[in-house]
Amino acid sequence: MDFSPLRGFRILLPEEVRIFQRVENTLRKVFGLYGFEEIVLPTLEPFSLFEKKSGEEIEKHMYTFTDFGGRKVALRPELTPSVARLFVQRSGELKLPVKWCYFGSVFRYDEPQ
Repeated sequence: MDFSPLRGFRILLPEEVRIFQRVENTLRKVFGLYGFEEIVLPTLEPFSLFEKKSGEEIEKHMYTFTDFGGRKVALRPELTPSVARLFVQRSGELKLPVKWCYFGSVFRYDEPQ
């Protein structure tokens, strides 16, 4: 039985976590100096959100499943479609220009980078 991490996932050891957090925190400070505000995006999204942007071919690189409501969902393979949807859905209430920054894991059936 193989208990290795799944393809596309990796484990970060404490030193790697500290480096990762240091970089993220530095970026947050710099973004804040320029007026950017952080948003947090869903990890799980409707598959159709990514299919519309990238076509059916992207499914070969995604983790997808059918949820209990019968909807096809996916772990996000990228962040841009989620940001674009948020902007479109909230465009009537947003003060332009919008200055958002965001961080988050993405999940693809690829070799970890």
